[in-house]
Amino acid sequence: MSDETPPLIRAKDLFEIIRIPILAVMSWTIPERHWDSIAHGVARLTACLLVGRTRSRWQRRTHMFDDRIAPSTLDCIETKIIAHGYVARMQVFREYRPGGWRPGIQVVGAEHIEAALAEGQGAVLWVAPFAYSHLVTKKGLHEAGYWVSHLSRPSHGFSSTRFGIRVLNPIWTRIEDRYLAERVRLRDSNGSESALVILRDRLKENRVVTITVGDQARKTVRVAFLGSRLRLATGPVHLARTSKAALLPVFTVRTDTGILVVNIESPLSRPTEGNSDEPYEAVIRHYVQQLEQYILEYPNQWNQEWGLE
Repeated sequence: MSDETPPLIRAKDLFEIIRIPILAVMSWTIPERHWDSIAHGVARLTACLLVGRTRSRWQRRTHMFDDRIAPSTLDCIETKIIAHGYVARMQVFREYRPGGWRPGIQVVGAEHIEAALAEGQGAVLWVAPFAYSHLVTKKGLHEAGYWVSHLSRPSHGFSSTRFGIRVLNPIWTRIEDRYLAERVRLRDSNGSESALVILRDRLKENRVVTITVGDQARKTVRVAFLGSRLRLATGPVHLARTSKAALLPVFTVRTDTGILVVNIESPLSRPTEGNSDEPYEAVIRHYVQQLEQYILEYPNQWNQEWGLE
């Protein structure tokens, strides 16, 4: 992580100050079955207000997906991405209402966690950042009986500014923390080492660690990705490799029928199988192949642009 001091505030923070209470009120007063239609309407308005950004992102996705997704799907994908983001926010805000938010979350592949814990070296869950990955993954794992230690950045939530980190982001993280054993915070380059020491200790205790996929790190690799190139941090691979823990990809999505599913895939890196010298790039390339499959199946839930080249 960069040691540069983040800006005090940005215009986006002011937008959030307006948007957060509006979405919170809607999440409390509108039945969940109507959230999609409400979110889509707000998303269309947002896309119109940010037409330049929307067009730029649409052009990039058109290049990424090439002929893999029908043009009719691409035409409305950006609006759907924004809409899913609004629904994810409403899920967080609904948690504050008495009785909370009680969806039916399916956890598929928990046997991979159990197999890893049976070996006594812990498990690293590498979570892909889809629209519903943050709260739903933590809530689903908690309901399945797993109290995880989650690696987190101060910018997680609504903003990366000092104002946002101090005032806005706790609105989001306070809810997630209900479903975590602990939040291990990355603060700066020195704090990163401290955080990794904590995660190593948790793996030694044969516990579960979650890390969101990203590109912010001292060491990254570039691999082919949907007709382009994607840069990813090697830290989770290194942590799992050096701790002899299983590295499990996690893809949390919402199906066409509205079911939220936390998909835990089989281990990417298992030194006990004799592949301890396998290059990190090969492991990440294998991971990206799985990531591409999920993105092509759920293109309107993948809203990340970092790492693309």
